[in-house]
Amino acid sequence: MWHLLELELRQAFLIASYVSYYTGFGEKYLVKQFFNDSKIGLL
Repeated sequence: MWHLLELELRQAFLIASYVSYYTGFGEKYLVKQFFNDSKIGLL
């Protein structure tokens, strides 16, 4: 179960990274926000 969750988190992160990279909008904010959300969600 945890492996599945980790996989989904990685996938979501990759998608967010690609989207932010190609749009060039709020790249650093998106990555920072993702890590903050995942920390809160996992803890």
